[in-house]
Amino acid sequence: MTPRTIYPERSFAAGPLAGEIIGGGAIAGIIGGVFMAMWAMLASAAAGMGLFAPFYFIGATFLGPEALVSGPGIALYGYALHLLVSVAFGVLFSAMVRRETPNSAAMLSGIAYGMGVLLFMTFIVVPLTNQVLRDRIPLHAGSFVIEHVLYGMGVALAPFMRRAIVRARNFTPPRAARASR
Repeated sequence: MTPRTIYPERSFAAGPLAGEIIGGGAIAGIIGGVFMAMWAMLASAAAGMGLFAPFYFIGATFLGPEALVSGPGIALYGYALHLLVSVAFGVLFSAMVRRETPNSAAMLSGIAYGMGVLLFMTFIVVPLTNQVLRDRIPLHAGSFVIEHVLYGMGVALAPFMRRAIVRARNFTPPRAARASR
């Protein structure tokens, strides 16, 4: 028995609201993830570890310390994994804020959310999945905090992105509007 036969009057397809939340959150998550990655790259280069060291550390997720001596494919895997997680947390943030949230409130909420992501990742996810990164977080705690503040500033764009998606969906080109009169 499928949900459609139990509840024939309900639609189980994702509607426009879900698309707006997912789309706005994914875009904001990517922006936050790129902000975070840029800072991490600059900080690691300044510390003498190399520009792509953060992605090798992230690339060690599920692979272990052997990933640190692997080729550039691991850095690419680390960057892709970083962006995937950034998108997932961006969609979650987008689902928690209203489309009409003022930009200033969204910014404060985003930064607080970034700090929550920092705590969740540092104390729950990373210790379970990536011993290499877990051992390096205390060495770069200040940079790690700045990275998550920057991530929060990026995901704070989610309400703005959601409004842009709704505007784009409701946009009628001027010629089409005149022709329909």
